[in-house]
Amino acid sequence: MTESTVSDIDMFMKRPQLCLVCGHQTLRVIERGIGGGVRIKVECTSCKSKGRIGNIEPFRGIELSEKELSALFTLAGIEILRKWPIQNQYWGTSDEDMPNPHCGWLVKTPAGLIEIGWRKRVMSIDWSDTNVRAEVTKDEVTKDEHLVHAYTEEKALEYLKELRRQMTIACLPV
Repeated sequence: MTESTVSDIDMFMKRPQLCLVCGHQTLRVIERGIGGGVRIKVECTSCKSKGRIGNIEPFRGIELSEKELSALFTLAGIEILRKWPIQNQYWGTSDEDMPNPHCGWLVKTPAGLIEIGWRKRVMSIDWSDTNVRAEVTKDEVTKDEHLVHAYTEEKALEYLKELRRQMTIACLPV
């Protein structure tokens, strides 16, 4: 690993990382490495779930697993009626260009469709196929009345919780 890669990982891990299984905010690093991109294997100190963080490297996405997707929506209080994996729209079509061809999801909720998945360094959340039109954060990130970019899983959860609140205000089922 290069010095800059090691320092990027160290800086990244100084921020609390959210366990998507139990919601605990302290993860223990159990392995670091690079290969197709920087990967950090972590274990939750509370529920002992293991996972990986891999969105540190620019221009690389990470696959949002079905388990992580379900955890995010459950913790946010948004019911998933159905879900479909979607192809990453931000890389080419060769295996080399697209290491995670299905790194996002189209989620059917009672309020409509929500598209969510990693794009390079951010998780994009797009609810343009619902009737909700509201900014879900004051953070200085890419956002509109129908989408937001989250740089961490914690922020994605925070934005989904606010989206659920906005759905409730709009009298939409969640």
